[in-house]
Amino acid sequence: MEFCFAFVIQYFIVNRLTPKMAFRIVDPKVDKPIVIILTITCMNILLMCPIMSFITTIIYDGFTVNFIADWFQKVVINFPFAFFIQIFAIGPIVRKLFRIVFKYHYQKVNPA
Repeated sequence: MEFCFAFVIQYFIVNRLTPKMAFRIVDPKVDKPIVIILTITCMNILLMCPIMSFITTIIYDGFTVNFIADWFQKVVINFPFAFFIQIFAIGPIVRKLFRIVFKYHYQKVNPA
């Protein structure tokens, strides 16, 4: 169930805000591509972690007197995991897979 919420939020909200936030910090003309990628990834995590923690708090704990405390606790627990898993595992794996899958297209667009 959370996947549906995550997909909709990522696609319709976060994908529009992330580049705007990231390009306030980095300049594609000056900064290295890895810095740009990491900045966009960090902005994505900064938006998705609190939003999804909010949704899971509603789904699993409901609206209680401790709602804000429960939500904040989930953010504090989830954020470090989301950050490190995205920066050091998921992000590099997905970038590598995309390079493999779209190798022909990449070579056609960027001939060496």
